[in-house]
Amino acid sequence: MKITPYTSTEQKITLEEIIQKRIETKQNIILQKEKISEISSDIFTPIIHATSGKSFLNHFTTGINVVNGIFLGFKLITKFRKFFHKK
Repeated sequence: MKITPYTSTEQKITLEEIIQKRIETKQNIILQKEKISEISSDIFTPIIHATSGKSFLNHFTTGINVVNGIFLGFKLITKFRKFFHKK
């Protein structure tokens, strides 16, 4: 196995190039943060219904679910009372 010496054909990087690259990278990071915040705000904003019909339907469904929850609670309470007061 023959070992060949490493010869660099790349140019030397100057301090000014490093500073310029750092400034560009910071600008890219700032732009990406702005894009991320815009996208996340679009994702997490609530959907506004244009018609009041959907709003009424949502309120009606919520009301029905509350009533069902109350009925279920009464049924559970009566079953627990029967179970614990059994002699």
